[in-house]
Amino acid sequence: MGTNTAMTSSTNEWIRTNVALKNFMEDFLCCKCKNTAQNPIRYQNCSHIFCSACVRGAKLICWKCKTSVKRNEVYSDIIAAGIITYGETIAQIINQKESPSKNDRQQSSNVSIQEHDVSLRTRNIPKGDINKPNMKGETRLHTACIKANTDMVRTLLEAGANPNTKDHSNWLPLHESVSFHHYEICELLLEAGALPNTPGHFNRTALHEAVMEDDSKLIELLLQHNSDLSARDCFGKTPLDYAVSDEVRRLLTDYKPAKNLLEKSIASSLNITCNNKSFTWNGINVFGSNLSSENRSLLIQVANKHRLKIVKDFKPTVMLVVVEVNNQNTTPLSNDILLAILHGKWIVSTQWLRHSMELEDMSVEDLEQFEVQGTTGMPFSGIPTRARTNSQKQNPKLFNGCYFFFQMNGQFLYSVGRLGFTIADLAHLITEGEGEVLKREPDPELIQSHREIPFHVGGDLKHPLHKCSHYIIYAPGKGEPAIKYNMDHIKSLPLIWLITCIEHFELLDPAFIGITQ
Repeated sequence: MGTNTAMTSSTNEWIRTNVALKNFMEDFLCCKCKNTAQNPIRYQNCSHIFCSACVRGAKLICWKCKTSVKRNEVYSDIIAAGIITYGETIAQIINQKESPSKNDRQQSSNVSIQEHDVSLRTRNIPKGDINKPNMKGETRLHTACIKANTDMVRTLLEAGANPNTKDHSNWLPLHESVSFHHYEICELLLEAGALPNTPGHFNRTALHEAVMEDDSKLIELLLQHNSDLSARDCFGKTPLDYAVSDEVRRLLTDYKPAKNLLEKSIASSLNITCNNKSFTWNGINVFGSNLSSENRSLLIQVANKHRLKIVKDFKPTVMLVVVEVNNQNTTPLSNDILLAILHGKWIVSTQWLRHSMELEDMSVEDLEQFEVQGTTGMPFSGIPTRARTNSQKQNPKLFNGCYFFFQMNGQFLYSVGRLGFTIADLAHLITEGEGEVLKREPDPELIQSHREIPFHVGGDLKHPLHKCSHYIIYAPGKGEPAIKYNMDHIKSLPLIWLITCIEHFELLDPAFIGITQ
C-alpha cells in the first residue's frame, strides 16, 4: 500500500511538472500558427515571436500587433531556440516518468486521473497575481484569448481577471479576440466589463480592428455594446474609413443605436472604484502633497488603520493624492498636481482623511464627494474628474501623438507663475503624458508627410491643433526664437501654453492664452 502511494505521489509530481512546463513554454509559441516556434524569429520593437517560415516573405509589419518593423529589428532568437530545445527534451523525460508500468497504472489510475483533472481545473490561477503580465505585457487572459480557450477565459473572468489590462502593444484581450475572430470570447469579455472604445495600437479601437478584419458579426456585437463609430486612430481615420466590403460599409452607415443603450459604468467595468466590494484598499499607495503637520499626522493614522502605504514622492503607482484645499475646493498648482492630472489620479481634499478615520470598512468609501474641483484660479472646473475619467477609460494620456522640442537653455530655471521648471522637469512632464521629447529641432518639411493626429484633438476636425503633432516650446524674452512656426503640423508656442494645457488637461487653442497666429 505504501509503495502504491509513493508511486502515485511520484506520478502526480511529474504531472504537475508537465503542466508547469507547458505554461512556461507558452511564451515560445508562434504568434501566427500558435505552435512552438520553429527557427524562432523575434521582432525587437514589440518582442513578438514567430516561426521563420510563418513570416518568410511577409511585409515588414508584425502580423500580431500590426507594428511597423525595420529590417534591423528582425533577428533570429538564438536564446529562445535553445530554451525550446531544452524544453522539448525535458518534456520527453517527463512523458517517460509520467507513464508508469501497466500494473502501476492499474493500481493508481483512479487517483492519478483525479489529481490530473484537479490540476487542470485550478492550474496556476491564484487571485493575488491573476493579472500579472509576462515579458510582453500579456496577462493570462490575453494568452487564453489568443489561444481561443473559451473555458479558461470564463474561468479567469470569474476569478476576477481584469478584462481591461493592456499589453506592451497597448492591446486589450478584446483586441486580441477580435483579431482572431473569437466571437464567443468577445461576448464574454464585453459582458465582464471590457471597454469597447479603449484605444489600442495606433489608437485603434476594437471596432477599428473588426472592420479591418471585415467581420460583420463582430461589428454588430461591438455596436450592440455601444462602440463609438466616430472614434479616430492616430491617422485620423474612423472605423468606416477602413471598410472594404459593401456589407460592412452599409452596416456602419445604417446603424442607429437604441435610445436606451447606455455604456456600462466605467467604475464597475474597471473594478477600481472604492464603492466596489471586490476592490481592496489593503496596500494601495497614497501620497500627501504639501500637507500641514496636522494633516500629515492624520494621514499616517489613516494609513495605519486601513493598511495603506504612504509614498514620499509622487509616482505612477499612487492611487490617490491628498491635498489642502480652499473654500472653493481647489488646490494650489504644483509639480505634483501636474503629474497627478497627467496620470488621471484621484485628487482628494483632507476631508477624506477625517471621514476615513470614522470608517471601519473602506469598501463603502465614496471618493467622489472629496474630489477637488480644480486648481486655484479655476474653481468648479472639474478638470481632475475629467483627467481621472480619461484614465479609467484606458484612453491615451494628454500628449499622446505629440512631439516636443525645447528651444531653451538647459542650465536655466524657467518660471511659470510660482512654479519653476528646468528642461529636465519639463521633459519629465512630457514623457509622463505619453509625449516624446526631441533632441533636435524638427524640420517642417520632413514631418509633414508622416505626422500623427494627437489623440486628444483627433475627434475635433475644427480644432486649430487637429493636425498639429510637433511643438517647439520657448521662453518669451531674451533667447526667444526669431522664427516661429505656425503651420498646421508644427507650431512654436511659449512655455506657459504647455503648463496651462496640463492644468486644463486639454490641448488648448493658443488663442486661449492670448496667442493669435
